[in-house]
Amino acid sequence: MIRLIFLCVFILGGSSIWSQKDVFLNISPVFNTDPLEMNVTLIHNNGDSYALDHFDYYVSDVTITHDGGQESIALESVYLIEPENHTLYLGNFDLESIEQIEFTVGVPARLNTQDGSEAMDISSYPETHPLSFQIPSMYWGWSFGYMPMIIGGSGSSGFFELHSVGQGLQKKVDLPVIQTEVNGNQINLELNCHVDRWVNGIQLSSVSMMHGAFPDNVLAMNNVNTENVFTVSPSASML
Repeated sequence: MIRLIFLCVFILGGSSIWSQKDVFLNISPVFNTDPLEMNVTLIHNNGDSYALDHFDYYVSDVTITHDGGQESIALESVYLIEPENHTLYLGNFDLESIEQIEFTVGVPARLNTQDGSEAMDISSYPETHPLSFQIPSMYWGWSFGYMPMIIGGSGSSGFFELHSVGQGLQKKVDLPVIQTEVNGNQINLELNCHVDRWVNGIQLSSVSMMHGAFPDNVLAMNNVNTENVFTVSPSASML
């Protein structure tokens, strides 16, 4: 009888036995498994060599699945990821065990262009907002919208930019995760972003200026899924 009462309390109480946790998502950029560095020569597996001076992308609509299939949505709709700025505060949630994370690479259609149901003119955003003006620019007018990813630098043929922009280039990522318990009030989710995989099949050093949805831009965005650009970091659960 006592065991039955305890079971009923457990079921009815549900999330009351959990505690509030701050959840952070860290997406560390790597190139050939080493931490990505700007302005140093990188050797791709195809023999291409170049130095990057920028690599930026958007992550949006982050959802975490936890405690047997419950879903919680991140505090912010859109985050901007930069080489030195890749830790995202997802929010404070009542949970114990995170099982999965889902997000979109790029800005969702509802925010992306003038036709979007929640779109605003870029000049209406506060300067600190990820959808405000950026350097380098992540935006190319209302007709094109926000670029999911931009990458550029210098190679054997001089300066290059691969700036992907166009409707439908956003990509969904869905990963099982291993949570890292920093302390009783904080959980980190540690992922790697494999930049070399993201540009696989593209001779970056010779693309010159490629802004739009040309074949190389489309290939880069398709690589997000086909090349497993995002993976769980080996450091997960080790902190």
